[in-house]
Amino acid sequence: MHFTEFYAIIERYQDILNPSSHEKLMLLAEYCGIADGQRILDIGCGKGYLLRTWAQHWQIEGVGIDVNPTSIGIARQQAQDAGFAGYL
Repeated sequence: MHFTEFYAIIERYQDILNPSSHEKLMLLAEYCGIADGQRILDIGCGKGYLLRTWAQHWQIEGVGIDVNPTSIGIARQQAQDAGFAGYL
């Protein structure tokens, strides 16, 4: 089993794939001065929670990069389901 498959299994019920919270990610956006029209690069994006959440609050253009193809597939599907497929 490739290590990415292991993580896909153990993280299947988690949306945020790091030791953080929604509130802390919004505080990070405040610290970074996220605003409409910005382009965001999320390296290690997991399932794309940060980009989707910020796109709900600001009109951003985002790119997420992750080593796990399962997480990227989920991120793409969730972005499409949320109506952000053209922006994220």
